[in-house]
Amino acid sequence: MKIIPVNNKVIIKKIKKEEKKGALILLSKNDEYEPFFEIVSICIDCTLELKVGDHVYIDRYSNHAIEGNNDLFIVREDNIIGII
Repeated sequence: MKIIPVNNKVIIKKIKKEEKKGALILLSKNDEYEPFFEIVSICIDCTLELKVGDHVYIDRYSNHAIEGNNDLFIVREDNIIGII
C-alpha cells in the first residue's frame, strides 16, 4: 500500500538508535521517546526544503501512527522542529 500525504503532511519512520559499549551494540529501550525520524514521503505542496531520506526532529505529541504499521507516522510539516 502506498500513501501519498496531502495538506502539508509528511510521512516519517522511527530511526533505530543504537549505542556501542566496547564490542556490544545496545539498542535503545522501547519505552523511551525518541524524537528522531527519517522522512519517507512528502506532500506535493510542502513549503519546507525537505527531501526523502532527511532525518528530522519533531515535537513529542505531534505524530499520528499509521494503522497497520508501527514504524510509520504522519506529521504536519509545522511540527518538524529541525532537520538533522
